[in-house]
Amino acid sequence: MSDVRRVSPRIPPDERYARRRRRVRIGAAATAVTLLAATAVYFALWKPAKLTDSPDAFGAEMREVMGRIHDQNAEVRKKNPHDYVTIVVLLPLSAEWQAAGMSKVAMEHALQGSYLAQLWHNTTQPKASRVRLLVGASGPDDWEDTVEDLRSRLIGDRIAAVVGLGASTAATKHVITELGRDNVAMVAAVLTSDDVNARHGFVRLAPRNSDQAVAGARFVVDQSDKAIKAVIVEDTNPSQHYSRTLHDNYKRVLERDKDVVLMPGLTFDSSNGTSGAVLSGNAQAICNSEADYVFYAGRAEQLPTFLRGLNQWQGCVERGIRVIAPDDTSELGKDESSTWQDSGEKIKLYYTALAHSANVTDPQSKILKSVRDRFGTAKDGYQNLFPNGSLDDGDAIMHYDAVCVAMKAIDDLLPEKANEGKQLEPKHVSERLRSGSFILDGASGHIEIDKYGNASRPELPVVRLMPNGDVRLEKLVSLAAR
Repeated sequence: MSDVRRVSPRIPPDERYARRRRRVRIGAAATAVTLLAATAVYFALWKPAKLTDSPDAFGAEMREVMGRIHDQNAEVRKKNPHDYVTIVVLLPLSAEWQAAGMSKVAMEHALQGSYLAQLWHNTTQPKASRVRLLVGASGPDDWEDTVEDLRSRLIGDRIAAVVGLGASTAATKHVITELGRDNVAMVAAVLTSDDVNARHGFVRLAPRNSDQAVAGARFVVDQSDKAIKAVIVEDTNPSQHYSRTLHDNYKRVLERDKDVVLMPGLTFDSSNGTSGAVLSGNAQAICNSEADYVFYAGRAEQLPTFLRGLNQWQGCVERGIRVIAPDDTSELGKDESSTWQDSGEKIKLYYTALAHSANVTDPQSKILKSVRDRFGTAKDGYQNLFPNGSLDDGDAIMHYDAVCVAMKAIDDLLPEKANEGKQLEPKHVSERLRSGSFILDGASGHIEIDKYGNASRPELPVVRLMPNGDVRLEKLVSLAAR
């Protein structure tokens, strides 16, 4: 064995080459750091626009109606480049049903109604300024960026009002609070929660949950010839202002009615993954009790599970138990997952609707014929423009009215601002909407907005939803004091 130490076969590189390699490595690292820093600065200073009319901005479901909005906007800017105003439609377009409080189908109908109002205003009001629509997503994950973009474009894009705003969720409440700081005029179409306070610049067209509680209770008591036994089932999800205020108002109305025996309430939490099992347990408890009526204070998404549970117990089937639910029950029946099995139709589901298709399709309706015609089969009528659309959930009707309310306030003010040589601002529209003298005959009925931003409704439709998704108007319930 040799005692010579093993030597590495690797020959050391020339020092000149070593220095060059070190310089290359350092240079590459510096370049990478510079690129990363530049990219970070770029995205910090530039963010994609959140308000848009791009047909592809919100997915395939919205492409058709967004395409129509885009084309109408292009025509407005081509023919009236210096004489138009912008109305922004905010909806939780990027959120799933539970977080949004609205389904994608409902939001599609909302945009259809908004476009219908824009189209008819621009084609039938020759002396008024043209209206451009922009659409923004206001769900839990994007409302802050959308509000920031909206604020930065108030003047440059001639934004006069914001409409829609979505359902009664925490994100919607944040949007209203933030825009209220800037006194932006807001017209909420379907927001009903009482604890979303009427702030400066904010008005709502939908009846509040307190009104729905009154209508639901009156409907039940008026059709019964004996004292009824009722139970309230409440969603305790902390993000759902809608559910909490529904429960509180149901409880308040039912407790003071001498013809109602209110039984201990039941709860579930829709934010919990076990809410389905809890609702099934609630159904069993109700069917083993003496309850005749269930007042459901929650979102429609969980209702089919609850109804299927009721249908599995003989006690509920034999008594023909009735469920009274709030307005977003109109979301059901649009696909197979939202229906339930009840072949004997023993268990009946009713809900208080914000608007119903009969408003604009029934020749005997109190709605103006000129307004009803816009929802018909004429060339620019809703049924011709959107043959696969639906008016049954009321979303197209309510958002049509929201845009019309904003446009009427704008039209009332523009002549004066034009004479002054000044641009109309959202705060001016806000003042008009909250003046206490705003009146409009809309597609949902006669609209009068008080100085607190609430629209008075003389009556509310109660609708029955069948297990297969069909709907039937049961009664118009008066909200007048008794």
